[in-house]
Amino acid sequence: MQEGTKQLDKYIILIYFLLALFVTPFVAGLDRRIHLADTLRFAYLYPGIILYLLSVAFSVWPMIHNPFFETTVRIQQDKSHQVIRTGPYRIVRHPGYLGMILSSLSMPLVLGSVLALIPMFIMVVLIILRTYYEDITLQRELDGYTDYCQDIRYRLVPYVW
Repeated sequence: MQEGTKQLDKYIILIYFLLALFVTPFVAGLDRRIHLADTLRFAYLYPGIILYLLSVAFSVWPMIHNPFFETTVRIQQDKSHQVIRTGPYRIVRHPGYLGMILSSLSMPLVLGSVLALIPMFIMVVLIILRTYYEDITLQRELDGYTDYCQDIRYRLVPYVW
């Protein structure tokens, strides 16, 4: 985390990655080991892999177009941070978070665990909160972002939010 990272974001991203890297696999392992819930059928593996591949595309595509793409919420004054309007940013304001949501949705399917839906739900809620928080931060602190918001109305999903 670099200088200028917002304090709230540090907690949000820490909780998200703890859930993604430790809690979800642990819960899925318990589910499979002691049969806490009916496990998802093997057929769900393929949709999970497809969702994961889509998540990679929706994570890399924004990185290609945005030299300011970063894992934390901060204004990069040291790099003359500016609004990006190309690629996926012509459609939604936070396309990288859509990639994170798709990745989160793929985990229970790939791991074959119904119980893994619980941490997945929490991760999706955290991403939505983070999207909202980053959007407010950018509107307050990044020149031109408010105008961009008037042009690009949706944060994550066109015609939804």
